Amino acid sequence: MKVKNRLKMGKKKLPKKSKKSPNTMTMDSFLETMDNSSGDEAPEAPKKAVKKGKKPVKVEDSENIESMKKLQQIDPEFYEYLRENDKDLLNFNADDISGDAGSEPEAEEASDEEPAVVQKREKFEVASDESDFEEADEEKVEEQEGVITLKMLKSLEANIREEKVSAEAIRKLVQAFNSALRSISPDAKSTSEYRVKGSGVFNGVIQLCVLHLHSAIWRFLALSGRKSVRDVHKLKRWSKMRNPMRSYTTDLTHILENVSSPDVLTILLKHLHQMVPIVVAVSGASKPVLKRLVSLWSSSEEETVRVLAFLCILKLTRAQQGQFLSIVLKVMYLSYVRNSRFVSPTTLPGINFMRRSLAEMFALDAEVAYQHAFLYIRQLAIHLRNAVTLKRKDSYQAVYNWQYINALRLWGDVLSGGALPQLLYPLVTIIQGVIKLIPTAQWFPLRFHCIHILIALSRSTRVFIPVLPFILEVLQSATFNKKHSQLSLKALPFTCILRVTRPQLEELSFRTQITEHIFATALEYLASESYSLTFPDLVVPTVILLRQYIKRCSVASTGRKLKQLLDLTMENFKLIEAERKTITFSLRDAALIHSWETQMQNRGTPLLTFYTNWLKTSELKKRREADKTDEISDFRLPTLKRRQPSGDKEAESGPVDLLPSDSDEEELELEKPLPKKAKKVKALKQEKPTVKKEIPIDDEPSVGVLDVVEDLDIADWLS
Repeated sequence: MKVKNRLKMGKKKLPKKSKKSPNTMTMDSFLETMDNSSGDEAPEAPKKAVKKGKKPVKVEDSENIESMKKLQQIDPEFYEYLRENDKDLLNFNADDISGDAGSEPEAEEASDEEPAVVQKREKFEVASDESDFEEADEEKVEEQEGVITLKMLKSLEANIREEKVSAEAIRKLVQAFNSALRSISPDAKSTSEYRVKGSGVFNGVIQLCVLHLHSAIWRFLALSGRKSVRDVHKLKRWSKMRNPMRSYTTDLTHILENVSSPDVLTILLKHLHQMVPIVVAVSGASKPVLKRLVSLWSSSEEETVRVLAFLCILKLTRAQQGQFLSIVLKVMYLSYVRNSRFVSPTTLPGINFMRRSLAEMFALDAEVAYQHAFLYIRQLAIHLRNAVTLKRKDSYQAVYNWQYINALRLWGDVLSGGALPQLLYPLVTIIQGVIKLIPTAQWFPLRFHCIHILIALSRSTRVFIPVLPFILEVLQSATFNKKHSQLSLKALPFTCILRVTRPQLEELSFRTQITEHIFATALEYLASESYSLTFPDLVVPTVILLRQYIKRCSVASTGRKLKQLLDLTMENFKLIEAERKTITFSLRDAALIHSWETQMQNRGTPLLTFYTNWLKTSELKKRREADKTDEISDFRLPTLKRRQPSGDKEAESGPVDLLPSDSDEEELELEKPLPKKAKKVKALKQEKPTVKKEIPIDDEPSVGVLDVVEDLDIADWLS
C-alpha cells in the first residue's frame, strides 16, 4: 500500500513531512532486474510533451510510467494481476497510461480513483496536525520528569518574591541552582531532582538566585528590619533553612572556583558579601570560601575582583575572628610573598593593594598580629645573618630580592600604626643591615627603597631613626662623583628595579636619578622633622656636609638641587632656633614638648610648606607619566608680553641676526613691515581692551566616596 500511495501522489504535491517508503525502492530494483534480464532495447526517454489543459508530468512520474509500460510488454500476466488486485497501484498518472494504451476503461477507472486519493491526503494532513499535540505531550512528560522550563522559572520567581515566602519555595530555588551547576560541571554533587537544559534557563536560574534569594531568606527569617545580623543559627526558623543553605553555600563555592570571567566574579562576590551571615551560620562552610577568596585577592588580574574578595574576607573573618583570624593572616601573608616575586609597572598596583589590605588585617587583633609578626621578622633576620656570616652568592640573593624588600615594606606598614612598638627596633636594625650588606653603587636603588621604609616609620611613630647618614653617604661614592662617559635619552626610574648594570652606571641619567632621589628623600625626612624641637641639633652634620660638597661639585644640576635643599634647611633652622629660645617649660616634660611641636606643625614651617607643594607637583608628574597623558594643554604656561613697535619705522635692510644678544630677548620674532591699511587695522585692535579669563585648575579632582559593595540590580546582568 505504501508503494501505491507513493505512485498516486506523483500527481499531487505531497506534504513536507512525507518520506520515501522502502517498498518503492524494492519495486524499482525489481523492475530494473526485469529490464536487465530481457534482451529488448533500452526504454525510450520519457516524453516531455504535455496535452493541452493538463499539468506537466514530473521526471520521477515519467520514469514510473515508462517502467509500467515496460512491465506490461515483458510480463502481461503480472501486469493484469496487478490491475485486478490493486488498481490504485497503477493509477499514479491515469491520463498518460490511458493515452498510451488507448483503452477508455482505464481512463474511467483513473477518474473514479481521484476521490480516494483526496481522502487519503486528508487523512495525511490530519496526521500532521496530531504531531503538534504529540509535541505538547512531550513537554508535559518533560515537566513530569523534572526538567525546568521557562514557565516553571516564572512561577518560581513569583513564589520567591512574595512577602511571606515559604521554605518550600526557597528549597526549590536552591535545588534549581544545584541542577544548573550540575549541567555545566559534572563534578558537582547532586542534591536536586530537577534538570536544567539550555543556556536561557541556566542564566535565569543564576540570575534569580543572585538577585532575589538573599532578600527571600531575610524575609523568611524575619531579619529584613535589622541593621546588623549575628547568630543566625540561633533563630527559630533556621532549622528549616539549614540543609538548603548548606547545599547552596557548597554550590556557590564550587562555582566561584570554576568561573574565570571578571564580570561574573564581580556579581557573585557582591552576592557572597550579602550572604556572609548565612555562610557563617553553616558549620564548615567558611573555610573553603576563605580559601577561594584569598586566591582571588592575591592572583586576580581585575582590580574590582581583588577589592570585593578582600571585603568578603574581612567580613567573614571579623564574624569568626577567634576561629579564623590566625589562619587567614598566615595564608594571606604567604600568598602576598609568593605573588610579589616580580615587580613591574603592571604588577606594582596589585602588590601595593595586597600590602595595604594585609596591614589592615593585622590591625584587627594586636596579640595575634604580634605572634605572626615576631615569627616572620625573625625569619628575615635569619636570612640577613646568613648573608653576613656566609658571604656567598646564594645567601646574598636570599636578601637582595623583591620578596624580601616587599616583606620589609609590609612590616613597615604594620608597625607604622603603632600597635606593635616592641618590634620596631628589630625591624629598623634589619633594614639598616640590608643597606650595609652590599654598599656599592649598583645597589643604590635598593638603598633608596629601604630609606623610604625608614622615613615612613619615623614619621608615623615619631621615633628618631638616623636616616640622613644613609642618604648623604651616596654623595661620597666614587661612582657617583665620577664623570659620565655615556649619554642616555631617557632617565631610568628606580620604582621597579633594585640593581643597575655596570653600563648604566656610566650614563648621565643614572647620576640625574641619584640626585633626584637624594633631594626627594632628604626633603621628605627633613620636612617630617622640621617642627621638632631638636631640629637645629639634628641638621648640623647635614649642613656641614652639604656645604663641603657644594664647593667642590662640578655638575651644575646637582649643585643647584643641593643648594636649594641647604637654603631651605637653614631657613627652617633659624625659625626653630628662634622659637626655641622663647620656651619656658622644662625639656623633661614630654607632654608640653609634644604640644609645642603640634603648634609648630599647625603653623607651618618653611620645609613643610615647600615639601607639601613639591609633593603635589611630583605626584601629578608621576601620574601623567603613568597614564601617558602629558599634554601641553594640561599645563598653565606663562604668556610672553612682546614689546609693541614705537613707530612705523621700517626694518633696516641687512643680514638677520640668528643669535640675538641678551638685550634683544624680548623681540622674539622678526616681522615684515605692514602696509598702511593693515597698520591702521592693527592700531584699532590694539586700542580695544582684551579681558583674559582665568580658568581655575584644581590640583586634585574631587572624588566622591565610592561604595564598591552595592545592591545588585538587573542592570548588572544586561551590561
